[in-house]
Order: sequence, then C-alpha cells, then structure tokens
Amino acid sequence: MRGSSSVCVTMKNIILLILLVFSLKVNARNYYFSTQDGDDRRSKQQAQNPATPWKTLKKLNSFFPSLKPGDMVLLKRNDVFYGQIIVAKSGTSSRPITIGAYGAGAKPIVTGFITVGKWTALGANIWESTSAVSSSAACNMVAINGSNTAMGRYPNSGYLSYQAHNGDKSITSNGLSGTNWTGAEVVIRKNHYIIDRSNITSQAGSILYHGPTSTYTAHDGFGLFIQNDSRTLDTLNEWYYNPANGKLRVYSYGAPSNVQVSTVDTLVYMFQQKYLTFDGIEFRGSNVNTVYAYWVSHVIVQNCSFNFAGSDAIGAYLSSYVSIVKSSFNNTNNDCIKITSWDYTPLPTNHILISEDTIKNTAVLAGMGNMMDDQSERCAIFLAGSNNTVEKCVIDSTGYIPIWWAGNSSLVQNNVITNFCFVKDDGGGIWTWNNNIPFVVFKNQRVLNNVVLNGIGALPGSIPDLFTGASGIYCDCNSANIEISGNTVANCNRNGILIHDSHEISVRNNTLYNNAFQITLFSDTTYTDDADKVSLLRNIVVRGNIFVAKAPQQMTLAGVTYKNDLKLIGAIDSNCYARPIDDNLTIETVNSMPLWAEKTFDLKSWQQLTAYDNYSYKSPIAVKDVSDIDFEYNATGNSKTVSLSNPCIDVKGKIYSGKLTLDPYCSVVLLYMRPGSDRVKQNPPKSSGGQPVVY
Repeated sequence: MRGSSSVCVTMKNIILLILLVFSLKVNARNYYFSTQDGDDRRSKQQAQNPATPWKTLKKLNSFFPSLKPGDMVLLKRNDVFYGQIIVAKSGTSSRPITIGAYGAGAKPIVTGFITVGKWTALGANIWESTSAVSSSAACNMVAINGSNTAMGRYPNSGYLSYQAHNGDKSITSNGLSGTNWTGAEVVIRKNHYIIDRSNITSQAGSILYHGPTSTYTAHDGFGLFIQNDSRTLDTLNEWYYNPANGKLRVYSYGAPSNVQVSTVDTLVYMFQQKYLTFDGIEFRGSNVNTVYAYWVSHVIVQNCSFNFAGSDAIGAYLSSYVSIVKSSFNNTNNDCIKITSWDYTPLPTNHILISEDTIKNTAVLAGMGNMMDDQSERCAIFLAGSNNTVEKCVIDSTGYIPIWWAGNSSLVQNNVITNFCFVKDDGGGIWTWNNNIPFVVFKNQRVLNNVVLNGIGALPGSIPDLFTGASGIYCDCNSANIEISGNTVANCNRNGILIHDSHEISVRNNTLYNNAFQITLFSDTTYTDDADKVSLLRNIVVRGNIFVAKAPQQMTLAGVTYKNDLKLIGAIDSNCYARPIDDNLTIETVNSMPLWAEKTFDLKSWQQLTAYDNYSYKSPIAVKDVSDIDFEYNATGNSKTVSLSNPCIDVKGKIYSGKLTLDPYCSVVLLYMRPGSDRVKQNPPKSSGGQPVVY
C-alpha cells in the first residue's frame, strides 16, 4: 500500500508539472509585425495571427509595456521597419521576451536611414537636398551607393602639420590656406592614440581658435585637418550637413543617387531591463548608437546584423550577463561593441560573452569618430569587467584597437584579427592595461590561440616614434597575472608582443613572425613613487616561443629599460631566436639611464649578458633570400592541409615534404631546403638533463 501511495503522489506531481508548463506556454503569445501587410488599427488578438499583423515600430513601442514574460515580437522577413524600438518590459529567467523574425527571406531590417529623393543644383558640382533630411544637430552617418562615406575635408587626404598650440584654446598651422574656417570643425591628431574634434570659433591667419577638446595635450609637429563645412566639397561624394536648415549637400557630377542619411539616433533603447533576446534582425543606419543599453542583464543578441552605426553599434553600460553571438557588424564609425562602466573601471560589468561574431570596418574614417577622444574610442571591442569572454570572432579593418579588454577571469581566445591601428596607433590587436586603478591587480587573465595579422600603424599626422606603431598583443601599464599562450602574431609594423611596465605575465608557446620586433620587454618607469613600483617590469616568463625575424632590419627580441635592470625582468629561456637571412645581432637592448645606450647581440652574447636563454636556439638553416621563408597559418576552427612545393624545415628542425597539417588557430614558419642547404650544428632545445623541454 505504501508503494502504491508513493506512486500515486509522484504521478500527481508529474501531472501538475506538465499542467504548469502547458499553462506557461499558453500564456506566452506571439505578436506579428509587417510593413507590407500590417495595420496598427487591428486588435492585439488579431496581431497574434501572422495573417493580420500590426505595421509599425511606433505601435510596438506603445504596446511594449503590455508584453508578458515569454512573449515574442516577430518582424516579417524582407520587410523594412523605420524608427526606434524602446524596450519597456523585462522577461524572466525561464521566459525571456524575444524580438525575432517570421516568414521566409532576408532578415527584417530596423533602420534609421531615409533615402534622399530630390536634389537642387547649386553649381560647381554641388547639389543640395531640396527638402530637409533631418532635424538632428549633427549628421554622423551618410551612405552613398552602399558605402559609408566621410564628410568633406581639407586637405582631401593626410594632415596639415601644426607648429604650435595654446592649451585647449588654439592651434597654429602654417599650411592653412587663405580661407577663414570659422564655423567649421578642426580634427586634431594630438598624439599617436588621440584624434580630437572641435568647432572652430574664430581664425586669425594661421591660428585656429576652437572649443573644448579632450584632456590630452596636443604635440606640436602632429597634424590637423578641416571638415564639416560646405567649402571643403571638391571630391566625388563628399558631403556636408547644415543643421540650420536640415539639408544635405553632396559633391557630384550629376544629381546624386542612392544617398541614405541616418535620422534616428538610437535604434534600440534599453534601461534596466532583464531577460531579453534579439534573434535574426538586421539593424541599419543609426545616427549615434544602434543599441544603447544601461544597467541591463541577461540579454542575448544572436544571429543579428549591425550595419552603418554613426557612433557605436552596441553601447552597454553597467550591464552584466550579456551575450552577443553569431552576429555580424560592418561600418561602425566609433566603437563597434562597448560594454563597460561610465568611468571605464572594469569592476561593474561582468559575465559578458562575445562569440563567433564577424566585425568589419570599424573607425576607418579619421574624422568620424566621437568628439572627445580617448583610448576607449575607435575599437572593435571595448570590454572591461570580470568573467568575460571574447572567442572565435573574426575582426578585420579596425582603425585603432580590435580587442581592448581588462578584468578578473577574462578570456580572449581563438579570435582572428587582421588589419588594425591604421587611423590611430600606439595600440595593439589585443590590448589591455590597468593604469586607471594602479593598486588593484586583476587575476586569471588569459590570451590563448589567437591569430593576429597586419598591424599597419598610422604614420600620417604623427611623428615617428621608436616605441609606438602597431603591436599584435600589448600589455600596457600595470597589467598583471596574464597568460599569453599559443598565439600567432605576424606582419606588425612594431611589435609582435609588447610588455610595457607590467608584471606576473607568462608568454609561452607563441609564434611571432615578420614583426619589426617579435617581442619587446619595455620599462620606462623611473621608480619614483608607489604607482611606479606597482608597475615594475618583473616576473615575466618567456618560454617556448618561436621568434622569427624575416628581414635583416628586424629583431627577434628587444629589452628596453630606463634603468639597467634587464637581469631582473624574470625567466626567459627555451625560445627560438631566428633570423634565417642573417642570424647575427638579432637581439637589441636599450638602457636609457644614465645615458641612452643601444646595443645589439647575437644569441650567445645575449646569454652571457643576462644569463637568460641557456636552452634557446637559432634557425636550423640559413637562407639567402626572404622568398625562401614561408609562413603558413590556420585561421579556422578546423584542421588545415597545406601543400608544399619544396622540401622544408621548420625552425625546430622538423622536415616536411609534400604537405603538412595545421591544427586550428596554429601556424608554422618554414624554410625552403634548397640544394646545398646546410643545417646549423645545433640540436632542438634540451633541458639540462638532456631531455626535450616540456613547456
């Protein structure tokens, strides 16, 4: 009897659970929207039928407060919805509110773009929209023939050098023409990593008086240009927006066509909502931020597209448990994804996942970034907080830093980064620092198995500097407790890896190739106060790496300190220092106190100087031409087979013929074994016990 009673109670519980789940599903409703088939006069009961949908985002916003947890808002595919979505309700952990798509075809588009239809000729190839196109004070996004297009500027390319400045009040350039640019905008490259914008209030000859800019000091000898004035229009498709009458001017040889102007500042606005999902939507043409989110949590963005953002594609502040996955981003004028706190300290923003996203063309137009510039601007991903992950993303063409990250238990892995730091530099493909809060030390930070290629550098408008340019992986001031392992970095105009005034960092099993310096250990602190002592270059472990300088002018390693303390940096050993075309004097040191002293060393003399690298080694063969050096990499999550035209040897001495297989996110440097090639008489790295080193 006891057994029967127990079974009966269990069955009752199961039935109650089934009824509860069924009840939850019944209470959740779908609401359909279509610009082609919709009508906002329909009832909410009719809008639950895809045959009788509502029409506009205005109707959605009015109804949003009435949505219940588990409800779905579905936009019809192939339809275009103009305006803004104002999120006014939260879901629950078991029943999120979803904004998704229905029907067949392309993703539904939520847009702030309007197309300019009528033009008036003003002469000299300048056309003005016949009617006002916007009521905004500024226009940040114009697309012409499907391309993100910069406003007109003088000069049309490059910068005018400036010779003097007066604080944050004026700037002097002898290159200015006789034009008085009062009312226009000056774009000032203040240093390698700051490009400010400000309104010109008056002009006296070569002196421009301007409004406020950022707190960074201008450096004489850098550059400026003029924009946001109709007198700059002299090149095809350059444009100017006049806020006084809301009209747009375009330089064109005939009436312009296919001109789109963003007239909605923010396409999605969220404030303190939770448990929301955006799935399968394209967002296009925001004048400022495509998505603005403040203090939100448990938000998922998946399978979405973000195109033509006037400032940031996604800006989220004081937000946690946000996932941005399997989405694409293209043509963003400032930061693509920015998730942080207001003051950029990394503590409040946690549990962010950015995964399997594709990000292209971020901050590629020098004059179109935000007005008050700092190091958090013009990045593909700016992510500060704890327990955050960036993985399996493909990031191409970023004007400044592709991944800016910091915080406890942060993971950056299996990303592919190409073409960066060509608008601003003194940055890296993957960059971190902790100088804002020097007495807080983050823990458990990892940079693993990324492929970082083509750090270009931004020379125009700057003064060349030995320590700037583009680095692949960059740990800046007071970074600590970071594992950098299994990464490939190649073709950077400055450093493969740069460790600057940082400590407790492990650099292991990375392949660095064809960078000006494969790795640089750099300390410019003078140790004069407690903050400097925190950021001493100490406890740096560099083991098992492959450093290959392709060209004779490149170095495998550089050690730069403001005091003669190279021997105190950490543990450096069991690395490959290869410059196959010239394997002598491949390591550089600079000690700047008491006098600047620059020296170069071969591996043996470096070992004698520092007692580092006792089990390190050089190239297994010498080559006569850089064409005999081959670099192969795998930027995918699957194994890759590479066909070889010649027998090759890698830098560890392994010989390949016919083909080789590369694991995901791995690379190899190969040397062609021409007839008569001589092996260098050295063995692969061994430990003191005569066994292969295990890293």
